[in-house]
Amino acid sequence: GRGLGLLRVLSKARTWARAYGGGYIVLLVDDGRPYDQPIDMANIRRVRGLLDADRYELTVQRYGMDRDEPQTWGKPQLYRLNLNRGGGVGQVATVHADRIVRIDGVPLPRRLQLQRQGCDGSIFDQCFSALRNYGATLDQVAEAVSMLNQGVLTSAALAEGLETDQGPAIWDARMQALRRGAGLYNDVALGQGETYEVHNRSMAGLGEAVLALEDALIAAADGMPRLVLLGKLTAGFSNGSDGELRAWYDTCAARQPRHYTPAVQAVVDLVMLSHEGPTGGQRLPYTVEWRPLWALSEIEQAQRDLARAQRRATDLGARVVDRPEARREPAVIE
Repeated sequence: GRGLGLLRVLSKARTWARAYGGGYIVLLVDDGRPYDQPIDMANIRRVRGLLDADRYELTVQRYGMDRDEPQTWGKPQLYRLNLNRGGGVGQVATVHADRIVRIDGVPLPRRLQLQRQGCDGSIFDQCFSALRNYGATLDQVAEAVSMLNQGVLTSAALAEGLETDQGPAIWDARMQALRRGAGLYNDVALGQGETYEVHNRSMAGLGEAVLALEDALIAAADGMPRLVLLGKLTAGFSNGSDGELRAWYDTCAARQPRHYTPAVQAVVDLVMLSHEGPTGGQRLPYTVEWRPLWALSEIEQAQRDLARAQRRATDLGARVVDRPEARREPAVIE
């Protein structure tokens, strides 16, 4: 996996799937056949590499039409690969579906998938409305902050002058002089009969409105907690955000076998079956296990070790296990 960059390509394909509704891994297999033919599993020489692509770079060219083949009927059979990542004319190739691993996006009804060439939905489509409302509100809040203070000039002479032809020009010149004086010296020069007052606007309710929109965005953003999505603590890291973050990691861990394990197995199987692979063409039994996403603190790890040691002591005292069995049990399981 390290030589092929499997985890890196898998991460990119999953990113394209969530962003565009479809992500793919193109298997560059050297089996003596052109890429528009299925993989010859018995004659795989080596896996040359892996290539990530999104739904716009890999489009369906032909669907399976044989009704006697339920596994392929009505499903994509040939894809058109069009890559343009270095500028100029893109690289165009026809690739068989057997050489492609698909990564799913946001699930959609079948009728909507047909309109998108079998692709799923985008996470941005799911939260677009909430994201638009949240962004528009932040823009309006920024504008409201810039208008918190409003200056009011009262001048009876200027008010009477507006009735004359030169009145608007005189009023405009007076306001410009007032702005220049306030901007340069932070002083206001007033004439006879003039008053200048600063009125403050209230920001009451804006905080609650922004918080409500944040909650709506979090609800639409696939369950991401506030700490991950917005970088904000909920109620102290050890109380609120800590629990939310662990719950999010548990959610991600539950999705790993569904989204990532099949792709990993497909690549590992091909590497094992390749004649130049580490197993010499033999597919050996194996399992895919993912590292834990949450790392225990030193205190939590010490408490877990203590609890396991106490349990082993209790089992020994009750003669549930003997000493050799207790020694074989690892004290810490990662």
